[in-house]
Amino acid sequence: MLKSPRPVAFEDPNLVPTDDVLKAIGYIAVVAAGIEDCLHAMHWKYANLSEKCGQIVTGEMRPSRLTQDIIKLAQASNVHRIIVEDLKDIFHDLRELTASRNQLIHWIWDKSGNDSHVLYAPLYKPERTERKFTTAELDSLAQDLAWVEIRIETHLLPEGDLKKKREKLGHERDLYAPAPWLGSS
Repeated sequence: MLKSPRPVAFEDPNLVPTDDVLKAIGYIAVVAAGIEDCLHAMHWKYANLSEKCGQIVTGEMRPSRLTQDIIKLAQASNVHRIIVEDLKDIFHDLRELTASRNQLIHWIWDKSGNDSHVLYAPLYKPERTERKFTTAELDSLAQDLAWVEIRIETHLLPEGDLKKKREKLGHERDLYAPAPWLGSS
């Protein structure tokens, strides 16, 4: 409950992005949260931690630290080289996508009222840069993040479950349960 309640007639006087842009940003935020949750689970998997212990160990870790540790843990656990290389590729893609995601979530939206879709770095950033984008670029970012999430989720499955899932998916197995270490046959 607010200490100073919002008046019933209040509506945000600032111009915000269009509904299609807000929808895409919401989708990006939801998928990014799912990715972060998967990263915690993957860290626990490779560190052989229970959920309870994992929450204590990784609860305050940022995704960048989680991904670095996951690679080290996988290598220390003698995980097959192809799996480690796939994780490295996934985390490289994630770093690239996260930079754009962070701008969309944390930068300041143009409030001029036009449909320019321009973001400005916040005042606390030393360089006052801007970024322009289209709704199609936002949608592409959302789908790229969803693809990364699927790739990470695949690594979380026990090998037997993964093989069953891939068999059930048939010709779509590499779309929804990609596992390069198993081949695409």
